[in-house]
Amino acid sequence: YHQSIEKYEKAVALNPKSSPIFSNWGLAIYELARLKKNEDLCLQSIEKHEKATALDPKNGSAFYNYGLAVYELARLKNDEDLYKQSIEKHKKATDLNPTDYHAFLSWGLSITELARLKKDENLYRLGFDKYEKSTILNPKYTLAFVNWGVAIANLALQKNDEILYQKSFDKYKKSIDLLKTTHVHKTSK
Repeated sequence: YHQSIEKYEKAVALNPKSSPIFSNWGLAIYELARLKKNEDLCLQSIEKHEKATALDPKNGSAFYNYGLAVYELARLKNDEDLYKQSIEKHKKATDLNPTDYHAFLSWGLSITELARLKKDENLYRLGFDKYEKSTILNPKYTLAFVNWGVAIANLALQKNDEILYQKSFDKYKKSIDLLKTTHVHKTSK
């Protein structure tokens, strides 16, 4: 990550008005922040994404990456306001690129983490809608089914609801079935 970050720093020196360079630089810092669980690195990543989105307010990928960095900081600080900011960034990313299934997944994660903190069933349901949209856009996106299952299980725990637990198991099973299918196709080639 450090080498990648250094290369982006040099690239920005050559092209200081490039939104994609700032966004990718921020993404590299975000990955390191996530690995190290480091709030200062999250803030550095956010700073790069702020610059990227200021340079190009129509760069959906930059807003998606921005949302990831804010989400990570929210997770580290357990901060409702930061989750709300992450939600805003992911909404903007999906407004700009309505077929970005990764952004819908991340939007769902931000919403359901906020729901978990606030113990808000309506927020959970809104997050479930984003997971569903992600799986409609990419029906083989196993990560969306896994995270959807985790979110349903969190709501099930909150409500002590056996039916919701079963629904979460169904999402996990779907992801496992997709992984088996993917593995069979890859090994049979």
